[in-house]
Amino acid sequence: MNTIKRLIWPWLFLTVAIFGCGGGDGNPGRCSGSPVYCAEYAPSSAIGSAAQSGLFSVSGTGDAVFDIPVGVTRVHIQATYTGSTSNFIVAMAGSTAVNVIIGSTHVPVAFDGTYLLAGGGAVQITKSAGVAWTFTEVPVTSVAVTSSMFLKVGSNDAVFDIPARQTKIRIQGTYAGATSNFIVNIAGSNVVNAIIGTSKSPSSFDATYLLPTGGTVAITFSNGVDWTFTEVP
Repeated sequence: MNTIKRLIWPWLFLTVAIFGCGGGDGNPGRCSGSPVYCAEYAPSSAIGSAAQSGLFSVSGTGDAVFDIPVGVTRVHIQATYTGSTSNFIVAMAGSTAVNVIIGSTHVPVAFDGTYLLAGGGAVQITKSAGVAWTFTEVPVTSVAVTSSMFLKVGSNDAVFDIPARQTKIRIQGTYAGATSNFIVNIAGSNVVNAIIGTSKSPSSFDATYLLPTGGTVAITFSNGVDWTFTEVP
């Protein structure tokens, strides 16, 4: 069944279980990096951090609110849940960045994605009780881009290749009906797993990802979704 139109489902970028799982008490997290960035975080709340020296990093569990410093423009988000299924919902600078379902009985079982930010902003993690998460700053490095920028536009499920070079890709997805999944895997890893549509908030998907290299894109369970993949210089 290519389109899953449910109001509650086992976890993923955006979800039916959004209202059925998660929420509740959370670990506010621990910060690793500049003392200016980290003063508000208590070491006792840490679940661990492997950030490079001087890079911003916050780790915690469950619902939380914290700020990403203005100087951070790329952040790597990872999340795991040891139970069956849970939501993992993240808003950054007022916009939903992640709304997924993960867990031991779900595919994927964990979340791992890198996001491009305009520059810091407030983070709100909601409906994510029991989810262990880490936000780590990604150092800005030079991105090799050829004179021919990659662009791919289409609808429904599809498979295609992104050129094999480090690049930034803006992914946009819209659905004219009430709800539909929008699931994107790149190079074998889940990048987008969202529910969008006229009855959802946000109604569409729009995010920019930093890719270490290109790879095969597989769009699944996205019947009726119009999508665009645009390379960002």
